[in-house]
Amino acid sequence: MAKHLILMRHSYAASNNPAWSDHERPLTERGRQLATSTAAMLSDFRIDRIVHSDAVRTTQTAELIKKACGHDPPLYAAAQLYHASASENLNEAVQNASADDDGIMVVGHNPGMAGLIYSLSHESLPISPGSVAIFRLNGNDWKLLQDGSEAVTLTTFISGGVRQDHGTECP
Repeated sequence: MAKHLILMRHSYAASNNPAWSDHERPLTERGRQLATSTAAMLSDFRIDRIVHSDAVRTTQTAELIKKACGHDPPLYAAAQLYHASASENLNEAVQNASADDDGIMVVGHNPGMAGLIYSLSHESLPISPGSVAIFRLNGNDWKLLQDGSEAVTLTTFISGGVRQDHGTECP
């Protein structure tokens, strides 16, 4: 089975509120619904682990994806993903990967997530809340990701509840 890197921006979160910090902002009902419907569109892909920022909205997004997986991938909260750059998001994915993993998902924030998706795909994709870009690893070693965009191929993009498959190959 091909290995896949699944990159997701957290779903819709509550607006700023004096009662909580930015880090504490939860998903809205719309955000929960979008994360759940997006998870259903990921059913073709095996997710073996989910790495996410430790912010409330990314944690909730990751939990909703996990619930819809049909199996029990471990969740890894990574505080460094809260303000991560594109390269920091990628490094976190590689560091958390096991050779046995066929699918690793990273749930993070913009602008780092949009930057990483652009650097790997070379496409200007609309990375709105809940957007997902799925890349097939061109090989079997997660460390290939350190080589950059030549190591992966964009196969699927999901935004606003719409799935677009790129090319003819599915997982």
